[in-house]
Amino acid sequence: RKAVLVLKEDGIIELGNTVVFDFEGFVDGVAFEGGKAENYALEIGSGQFIPGFEEQMLGMKEGEEKDLKVKFPEEYNAENLKGKDAIFKVKVHEIKEKQIPELNDEFVLELEIEGVKTKAEYEKFVEAELLKGKEDEAKRVRESAILQTVCDNAKVDIPESLIDMRRSQMIRQVESQAKQYGLSLEQFLSFQGLDLEQYKEILKEPAKASVTEEVVLDAIVAKEKIKLSKKELETEIKKLAELYQMEVEEFKSKIDLQELESYLAIDKAKKLVFEKAIIK
Repeated sequence: RKAVLVLKEDGIIELGNTVVFDFEGFVDGVAFEGGKAENYALEIGSGQFIPGFEEQMLGMKEGEEKDLKVKFPEEYNAENLKGKDAIFKVKVHEIKEKQIPELNDEFVLELEIEGVKTKAEYEKFVEAELLKGKEDEAKRVRESAILQTVCDNAKVDIPESLIDMRRSQMIRQVESQAKQYGLSLEQFLSFQGLDLEQYKEILKEPAKASVTEEVVLDAIVAKEKIKLSKKELETEIKKLAELYQMEVEEFKSKIDLQELESYLAIDKAKKLVFEKAIIK
């Protein structure tokens, strides 16, 4: 059963509560880059912030303001903050706690799961989903290992420019994720003890692996002359249009059909590799 977050009326912050708050960090009285956010949601005890930060929020109330005195670890990745004493000014807006609803037929009906209307049916549904999840994960690990082996054995020379382009794509994805939390990319990375240059370095190998896989699969598409029939392409377009809740023609007008066809051909190449793989 999935816990739901409910507003904690007139309560204090306890371990496991989710707190919505503003904060701004200062070192030697000067605000530092990436140390400020508004309406940030944090589960107390999750360890997302540096040692001492979350612990000092325990016992605070809604609307309360407080200065948290902390020390950045010596091994902190941002050079300008390593080992530095800091003060974070925080203001609490909301305190939420987890509640697990009672599992009964009424609760199950509220979930609106097709074909599941009772507690007994829900328990069977969850059991089946857990089994499917384990099977899917095993399949993902197996297929990832197969692709890794194929790429390791392939002789390809990847230009640095392609790696840089893929790394930039990855950074843009993280930046988009940060915006969902009302944070800049720099702020988002700072919570992990990273600055942008350090993060770029971390992404170099994953970006290279991603590009290598794409180049190898493109080569398989060309060698095996893999193409999509018109019927296959239309079927996939229809599926995607339904997924994005659009009419087929509207969906077509918003995408690059050639790019989609290329993506689907690569997907067929993956399936071919998995079918032909011999696992010892």
